Amino acid sequence: MLTFQFFILILVIFILEIIGVILALAFEKQVKGEFFTSELKKNFKGDNTTDIFSQTWCTIMIVVGCCGVQGPEDFGNSSLFNKLYPDTKVPEACCKRAKRITSGEVLDRDRCQEGDESFMYMKAS
Repeated sequence: MLTFQFFILILVIFILEIIGVILALAFEKQVKGEFFTSELKKNFKGDNTTDIFSQTWCTIMIVVGCCGVQGPEDFGNSSLFNKLYPDTKVPEACCKRAKRITSGEVLDRDRCQEGDESFMYMKAS
């Protein structure tokens, strides 16, 4: 009798694990996106910082040609970036460059900061 109960317990645990994997795969994009967006909003300090988190995000945005996780709105009112730079819409890393390298020259910083989509990376990462 004890062996049968043990078998049932192991079977239930196995079924729950399978359900967990299926749910994780089904909602993977939403979970990842929400996590990365919240981390970006809480921790991104801008372009000119020695913070490794911010430097990494700047490099990713420049090389990939994107702006944030969901888009430029990631740097809006509820973000640390907006609190540190309230007069700046997006970090310079969101502005289009002549070449997609960190030393590439920004095409037009002012028009990018005005929200001109032809001078700003609009797609999400």
